[in-house]
Amino acid sequence: MSFKKIAQAAPPAPDMGGMGAPPAPDLGGMGGGMDLGLGAAPMAGGAPAPPMAPVGPTPPSKFPLDSVNAIIKDADISQKIMGGNDIGDVVDEIWMMYGGQEYAGSRSDCVGERMPFKEASDDEIEATLNERWKRLPVGETLTSLGIEKDDMFEAVQNYSFGFSKSKNQPAQPAGGGMGLASLKLDNMIKTAFLLDQKGEYRKADEIFNNI
Repeated sequence: MSFKKIAQAAPPAPDMGGMGAPPAPDLGGMGGGMDLGLGAAPMAGGAPAPPMAPVGPTPPSKFPLDSVNAIIKDADISQKIMGGNDIGDVVDEIWMMYGGQEYAGSRSDCVGERMPFKEASDDEIEATLNERWKRLPVGETLTSLGIEKDDMFEAVQNYSFGFSKSKNQPAQPAGGGMGLASLKLDNMIKTAFLLDQKGEYRKADEIFNNI
């Protein structure tokens, strides 16, 4: 009698005691290979720095505006300068807003109404939004306060010139406000040219030397 050899079946897989399939190899926080891990550890070099928070608007003053600095602050000068506007245009706009005539002097009908030592209400601020001269002290105009357009130009120029201090500060990280620095530099250059045209060469040179 002859016998045929029958192929032997593969032995059954060993019982893992309910442990299931073996764990996937650890890929060092990469999330199992296919998942690159959006919530995993940052890649080499670190995550990009978050963008700088925008500078918020300055709240309007609730007291009589009796100086050029109080006026330009009430006009939210920081937003106008950092918006990349021309210095001369900014001065013209603010000067007219608070009762100034186009070239010099103030309008006789633009008289302040705010009482001294009295805080203005939110309703008053809203009501004077398009008549800012009413925020001057009662009975006063730009002329009676001794404020001239050149004074306002110098105040705005000094505010813009203050941006030059940023060159002595540490550089911003990637993604952190390089566009803003460019606007500041542009405003400084415009201010220097305006001063040069007005014959104030020394001030113009000071700005150029700080760029």
